[in-house]
Amino acid sequence: MNIEENRLALLENWVDNSGISAQEIAAAGFYATRNGSEVQCYWCLIKVNSWQEGDNALEKHRQLSPNCPFIVNPRYCGNIPIDSDIDFLDEATRLETYQNWPVSFIQPADLARAGFYYINRSDQVKCAWCQRVIGEWEVLDDPVTEHLKFSPACQKARSLTGANEVSDIGIGIQPVTPPKFPNYVSLASRIRSFANWKYDHVQDPTTLAEAGFYYFGNRDEVKCFHCGGGLCFWLEQDQPWYEHAHWFPKCHFLLLAKGPLYVQQIQERHKNDPETKAHQIKTTPVQPIMTLDEAMDSEPVQICLQMGLSIGRIKSLTKRHLEATGRPYSTPQALAEAILDDQREAECDDDDRETLQRPIRSMVANTLWSAIQATSSRTIENPTENSEFESRGRGERDLITPIPSGISTSRTNEITTVGEASGFQVSDSIAKDTEELTLEEENKRLKDARECKICMSNEIGVVFIPCGHLVTCVQCAVAMTSCCMCRSDIKGRVRTFLP
Repeated sequence: MNIEENRLALLENWVDNSGISAQEIAAAGFYATRNGSEVQCYWCLIKVNSWQEGDNALEKHRQLSPNCPFIVNPRYCGNIPIDSDIDFLDEATRLETYQNWPVSFIQPADLARAGFYYINRSDQVKCAWCQRVIGEWEVLDDPVTEHLKFSPACQKARSLTGANEVSDIGIGIQPVTPPKFPNYVSLASRIRSFANWKYDHVQDPTTLAEAGFYYFGNRDEVKCFHCGGGLCFWLEQDQPWYEHAHWFPKCHFLLLAKGPLYVQQIQERHKNDPETKAHQIKTTPVQPIMTLDEAMDSEPVQICLQMGLSIGRIKSLTKRHLEATGRPYSTPQALAEAILDDQREAECDDDDRETLQRPIRSMVANTLWSAIQATSSRTIENPTENSEFESRGRGERDLITPIPSGISTSRTNEITTVGEASGFQVSDSIAKDTEELTLEEENKRLKDARECKICMSNEIGVVFIPCGHLVTCVQCAVAMTSCCMCRSDIKGRVRTFLP
């Protein structure tokens, strides 16, 4: 009931003579109890059944329960309004909800990392992925373990424990992790998001979409559907894949599509960049000229908030900048660049996945070899012999006909070729046409074998582990959690290049 849309659904048949609309009741945190006109708050559990004409639902809620978490902190109480701009898939945003967390032995940072945000109700937290609510925490409870215990199918919980993947970056196996924005997992959906893109003269939308980015309508800012990294202030000479690898080197979609070596080369190129070093220099804190709240009201901060950047990260960086320089960021561009730097550093600080043992390495090598061998073995080594074999195998009725009576042997020899079986002939023209048709069919079959079975346009390039099927391209592979051929769970992916 922390979702306004769900509360509104329960109020569908709610009727009251006061004239207050169901939309206003739901927006004030109430849902219908199905007991006449009675409604109840999801957070403080207060019930109201006496409405009068001219009442304001939110004000009445505030008068009756001034300490209700929904009234005190509506943005971070766990409420999800209709058309909400709060992104609980962002860890910094989830961490912001723990301002009134009552439990001292469970750290908010650990809960936020495990995918939970606080709904300001007792010690209950909710997963942003599976929507599971967990409470009654005990000493020594581990948020990730409890998450997997109560919601074993949750992609977030499985990705944190490694239960959903087989990975070894050293030999090219990429883990299976859920994208932060699954609505844009397909290339077509990302291209459609650029319908109102006004910067075609700067960056091509298709190129941005192929690099994993989608557009959400704020100036020229785009986000990666998988890692959630955002980039803006594009220049004409910028290359989307290059910038993706520069700022978000841990993105699994990037690593699958371009490979670890590509990312490593770009990171090494920027390692000795003077601007990067300057950003890492620690300065001595000075006395700020304003408070953090005043800095949050400054123009650069407000512009970045309008761009959709994380409020948690903005607040953290603004506070850090105040302590270091005594002043807030002077321009929106400086703040946005600092946010991107912070995102990149957060990505780089993530621990690498555990490596596979030798038996798994052997299994992967055998799987890859079998998949590549099965595909390459279909190549035609001798088209003439193959077509002749195909012609004979298709049945002699299509290629040979009885010699009509009344035609002399000499005449027959001029226009036909006599077969070994007496009384039958093979037409040269029919055999030639059949040979050409067979080659065309074989070429089409080979082309189809190398074609992605999802989009039917790109070349296949990803092997699924452990089943070993090679059936999708890079763009489509990231959308698959189970193999489209055998329906088995995908625990790892390997980028593959066909000869």
